[in-house]
Amino acid sequence: MTSLLLGLGVQLGAGGILGFLAGYALKKVAKIVAAVLGLFILALMYLNYIGVIIVRWEGLLG
Repeated sequence: MTSLLLGLGVQLGAGGILGFLAGYALKKVAKIVAAVLGLFILALMYLNYIGVIIVRWEGLLG
């Protein structure tokens, strides 16, 4: 009986730790992706402003 409880405790503990680490890693990756996407949009806006490119914003938003 104690080995069953010990196995269950180890499985729950390992699952909890791995779940926490997966969530932490996903949060970090999401922040990096959001920052890169934001910088890309800012670069598009700047290049459009100085006339290097022409961006049809309605095509991007619609």
